[in-house]
Amino acid sequence: RLPFPASGVTEMAHGQARKVARESEPVVRTFLFSDIVKSTDIRNHFVRKEGARRGNEGYRKEIRGPHNKRIERCIRACKGEVVSTAGDSYFVAFRDARQAIECAVAFQRSLISDPIPIQVAGAHLPRTVQVRIGMHWGPATQVLSARQPNYDDETINIARRIQEYAAGEQILISQETWRQAGEIPGIRKQEYHGYPLKGVRGA
Repeated sequence: RLPFPASGVTEMAHGQARKVARESEPVVRTFLFSDIVKSTDIRNHFVRKEGARRGNEGYRKEIRGPHNKRIERCIRACKGEVVSTAGDSYFVAFRDARQAIECAVAFQRSLISDPIPIQVAGAHLPRTVQVRIGMHWGPATQVLSARQPNYDDETINIARRIQEYAAGEQILISQETWRQAGEIPGIRKQEYHGYPLKGVRGA
């Protein structure tokens, strides 16, 4: 079990080329995962209301587009690196744990102060876009995956599992990440009990 203090920030440098070290060369990073809450249900609601073509176009224009633009702006500002995206999820690496937390916090605060509305929201859907974020600091190996730079290690599995426990508008981070970042002015942490992490040894 690992206890995760809540806090948050995200960061990435989208589209920047980086050299991939030999697969045997480890690096230390803070890895962040983010995901839009109920994204599949939101898209399906667009499609049911407007049809497949217009519904998917509406979802990209009103939900995913504004979300992507905003999170990538925060990532660039915090010198993060977008490793990959899948649907509405982002996998981001940061050299600095402090910047990773600041990035996630900045992004979540922007969604609260300037919400992205969900115009087709039904009773079972949120009225605005909500994102859950999780992160973990530790070593990983730089690899090529599908000819693209990527990372591989249990550290990444832990970051992903932490993100799965987060609720909308929440950031969950490991104690290792918080210790590396140190105290950050304007950001408070809240201690949570340990969560069992599926598929992670000793967690």
